[in-house]
Amino acid sequence: MSQRTYRVIFQGCVLLCIVSASLYVHKQWLQGTELMHWKNVITGEKQQHFAQERHGPDKKNSVESAAVQEPRKNVQIKQKQSTATNKPKIYSNRYLLPFRPNAAGGCNHQYWRFKRGIMMSYLTNRTLVMTPFFLHGGHVAGYTREHLRPFNATFDADMLSKVVPVATIEAFKRVCNRNNTKVILWPGERERYDKIKKSIYTDMVEVDLPSEDKVIILEQMQLDKVVSITENETCVALSIDELLHVKFNNTEQLQNLIDKYLVPAPKVVRIVNDLTKKICHGKQYLAYHWRNQSAEVVCFFGRGGNEKECASRRKVIRRVAEVSAEAVTDLMKKEQIECIYLACPLWALEMVDILSKRIPRASIFTSGDILGSTKYQTLLEDYYTLSLVEQEICMRAAIFVGTVHSNWSGMVKANRAVNGRTSHKIRDIIVKLPEDVPSGLLR
Repeated sequence: MSQRTYRVIFQGCVLLCIVSASLYVHKQWLQGTELMHWKNVITGEKQQHFAQERHGPDKKNSVESAAVQEPRKNVQIKQKQSTATNKPKIYSNRYLLPFRPNAAGGCNHQYWRFKRGIMMSYLTNRTLVMTPFFLHGGHVAGYTREHLRPFNATFDADMLSKVVPVATIEAFKRVCNRNNTKVILWPGERERYDKIKKSIYTDMVEVDLPSEDKVIILEQMQLDKVVSITENETCVALSIDELLHVKFNNTEQLQNLIDKYLVPAPKVVRIVNDLTKKICHGKQYLAYHWRNQSAEVVCFFGRGGNEKECASRRKVIRRVAEVSAEAVTDLMKKEQIECIYLACPLWALEMVDILSKRIPRASIFTSGDILGSTKYQTLLEDYYTLSLVEQEICMRAAIFVGTVHSNWSGMVKANRAVNGRTSHKIRDIIVKLPEDVPSGLLR
């Protein structure tokens, strides 16, 4: 054969090898794609199952709609893709410490303020420092080391990291100190700064912040001003107290994202997975958060007032409770819900007797009813965790009725709203308020 023939044969072999290799690669790609597709399908089904255990079953499934799902083994919840737009690039080595210059407010007031910290972390392209919270409110007063509660005992850090990068206090302290941390406060907060800095951040949280003469006071909340001041700063401590009163433009989607992903700690979720089986034999229930703050401080905690005044207030509270119980049980009948979970302080359990006049006692569930086993009985003395547990129980209810002017109820309603669940304020479901019940006491 001629040299030309050998060349043609050689070129043909090379072409055949190229075609064969291409077909093989394409086949492997198709197999990989198909495998990934089915992996996503299976994962999606599992994640949907996990989500149902917290948020309840799909209402379209009429067979399972009345039952509580089996406990999930993985507490991570498959959420819809973020609806927030134009998410900025976030640098993991740029920290934002949500700073609270006012040591006041119950647990849920602290949570509301922290949600503003999440928003500011997102808007300023910074990693959020997970600050601790304090058991405070009701019969517990004062921000003390004894009342300090770590972030991971309250919320799920892994879920929150789907909204913003997060860092522990320890990570912040390794990088940030009094010499390189920029502190931003609002008018009227300077005089409180040194006291709070020492009593909470230095003595308890052990964060080294700059002295009062080094802080920056901004006259009004201007996001672009905050960004420009801190543009080249690694460490920023931003006061979040006054941010509760600031309205940010075009942040509704971001707020919904925060409400969706700020979920209880895995320990809390696991406890509630067990406890919901004990409520109404695993069937759907209505949850009612009952408390009357108008007389708690004076009558239950002994801070001011006298017995005569308390006796008068208790009489009115009793009447308020009766009106509320009537409205709630009427709603249960209307929605054909058999059972109620009553979330209330231990000093307000008289509501159980009032409800029992209208529905069977066996249909009423409280923390005392479902924490009878030795496994969870200690929760009755752990008010901080018990509160989180009851909020999650209310979150999973078919219908939730909240107390007016309550941050506790507000946290539940916000989380339920982004998950498409029905909530009511007690005042809104009362058909007519009797003349002997002042509307100001229904709170």
